[in-house]
Amino acid sequence: MLAEAEKEAQRQGLANTAFDQADSESLPFLDNTFHIVTCKLALHYFPNPHRAIHEMKRVARPGGRIILVDRVAAEDSQARDLHNRIEKLRTPSKVKVYAPSEIQSLLEGEGLAVRGIRHYEQYQDVDQWLETTGAPPVNQKLASDLIVQSIEGDAAGLKLFRQNGRLMMTHSTAVFIAERSSP
Repeated sequence: MLAEAEKEAQRQGLANTAFDQADSESLPFLDNTFHIVTCKLALHYFPNPHRAIHEMKRVARPGGRIILVDRVAAEDSQARDLHNRIEKLRTPSKVKVYAPSEIQSLLEGEGLAVRGIRHYEQYQDVDQWLETTGAPPVNQKLASDLIVQSIEGDAAGLKLFRQNGRLMMTHSTAVFIAERSSP
């Protein structure tokens, strides 16, 4: 992805960009460096999300914004647990898909002021979603079975529906806008 981003920056003639790969828990930047720090669709992979958010805060300037975008699970703990069980079968490297309130608590726990939360939904064919990570067929089958079993009562909070004969799922996503307080 970094190579693709560099190509796109060159294609657009952008000279004020840099692309680095780093550990989310130990960002290679000085304190108070950025006006805006973003993290998109990655929090659910972090083993220590509080540490990653601490690092985002550290590199943001006082008054700077942290924009965190991630898929979210239901607030109901049973639905969230089932959702995460399905996610781990499909992508074992995922740690946890959080409820919006959990992400807000992580941000506020680092002393960040959450200034806004926006939600949007995206829809995806379940079979295509299961195939995209290359999970072993047995995992795909187990996940598929759990998804089908969860249809009644929306047990996993995935808001499943049929479209043109295909089972579709809803990816709920939240955008958190947090601010680092000024000194």
